[in-house]
Amino acid sequence: LIDISSLLDGQQLAKNQELIFNSLNRLSIHRLQKLRSKKNKYKPWINLAYIMVQYKYNLEQQRKQLARWQEKWEDHPLANKLPKSLSHLQDANQITHIALLLPFTAGTQLANLSSAIRSGFMAAYFASGSNIMVSFIDSSKYDGHIFDAIRLSAMKGAQLVIGPLQKKHIYALQSYPAPLPLPVLALNYGDIATIPIANNLLQFGLLPEDEVQYIAEQAWREGKK
Repeated sequence: LIDISSLLDGQQLAKNQELIFNSLNRLSIHRLQKLRSKKNKYKPWINLAYIMVQYKYNLEQQRKQLARWQEKWEDHPLANKLPKSLSHLQDANQITHIALLLPFTAGTQLANLSSAIRSGFMAAYFASGSNIMVSFIDSSKYDGHIFDAIRLSAMKGAQLVIGPLQKKHIYALQSYPAPLPLPVLALNYGDIATIPIANNLLQFGLLPEDEVQYIAEQAWREGKK
């Protein structure tokens, strides 16, 4: 996909970029670390995906690291034509309210994972000294109606949603026949071959609990520097 980017333009190029980026976001943070340590022509793409995954709970760090990435790779075509799913970072300075959408009561395994993600998010939040308002919404209450949870987030005043986690909800958002009312950073991925109707749906690979803990610890160390 990356190799054919130079042969595309317009809408075809945009769709190809989204496919590449969604594919890289499926990789774990450890896998991305290994890939970015190697010299290859795909490094700009790999580094961009690494930034989004590594700092997925820290919007301010995403914005700062993206600016550094754009400065370093200013001659790369991607620097001036970012995937549309990163549009939320263009308005990062204006975000004052985030909704965390997770299945807090969906059964022991998912509830425990949701708790670990919330802990990782809040560790990064406090480490960054952010004053952004955070709302917690239980996606378990919206099975079959996940868009209602997104709409509720917008009604509460959120400008960005982190979640949902369950694949069935990602599939539903991918195929929803209308634009999403605000950017959504999904913590799982749906059909990689499907380009979401809404271009503000960003999908990340599912993180096991040990990686959530790893991200929380990294965020804490970043905040101590």
